[in-house]
Amino acid sequence: MLIHEKLSDQTAMSKIDATIATYFLNQPDSIKKLSGRKMAEELFVAPSTITRFCKKLGYKGYNDFKEAYLSEYEYLQSHFKEIDPNHPFHSKDSTWTIANRVCQLYTETVADTLAIQNYEFMEKAVRLIDRSNKIYIYSAGNHINLANHFKNKMLEIGRSVEVIQRFDLAFYSINYADSNDCFLFISYSGETNDVIRVLNELKGKNIPTLALTSYGDNTLSESVDVALKISTREKLINNSGNFSSDLSVMYLLDMLFANVFSKNHQNIWRKRNAIAKSYQKYRYSTNPLIQD
Repeated sequence: MLIHEKLSDQTAMSKIDATIATYFLNQPDSIKKLSGRKMAEELFVAPSTITRFCKKLGYKGYNDFKEAYLSEYEYLQSHFKEIDPNHPFHSKDSTWTIANRVCQLYTETVADTLAIQNYEFMEKAVRLIDRSNKIYIYSAGNHINLANHFKNKMLEIGRSVEVIQRFDLAFYSINYADSNDCFLFISYSGETNDVIRVLNELKGKNIPTLALTSYGDNTLSESVDVALKISTREKLINNSGNFSSDLSVMYLLDMLFANVFSKNHQNIWRKRNAIAKSYQKYRYSTNPLIQD
């Protein structure tokens, strides 16, 4: 869950906590310059009240909360200024207009996805995938198709990937996997019930875990060894087709594939091309742009 959502949901907050939450929501630019003590003076409360409020949200104190909140605020203010990722086109748009809107959405989504990555986490994720003997992927919905696309690419460079299609089979996979393998979870919300149940089954098994999930706090990102963030602009249901989240997942999977490929590029390139040529002997084109 985003901090913005936690601050907005004030139904269970005390009057003082709601006042603090509203201040954070309405004055993000002012917070950049304010210490916890100064903010307490602005709101006529004790500094300890600000600290307690931040701890209720899951942070060590005001400074820890401030850093996370401002980082999230800057993220939410970046990209997607001229296009709505939930409804990128309208009923009266022409074919050409829709084509340009989808193009803009794709451009914004990829840039947005890259902008929210942590470099150290990316490096860790690549190392985890690269050293794994076998990669198990568990997800649901459309992301299964993207996972299979990743599986096929990895197979072409000699890497073993299993996309788990059924919930029950995930439990068998867990018990046959070991510390030289890894589990990759894909869940936009990070709260999908079956995903969390499989994740809980992995506890104590010493099997590395990686997740592709939304920006902000969620059960999945807090439980795996490393999480890469999906562009988090779409509503779970109220959107026109999961364009942005699907593309973001595909980009992250392609990024992982490209990094593994690059680790042993020359050998993989030679072997992959030799195999491709052996079964594509009669494939040709008269188009000079795509001729080998």
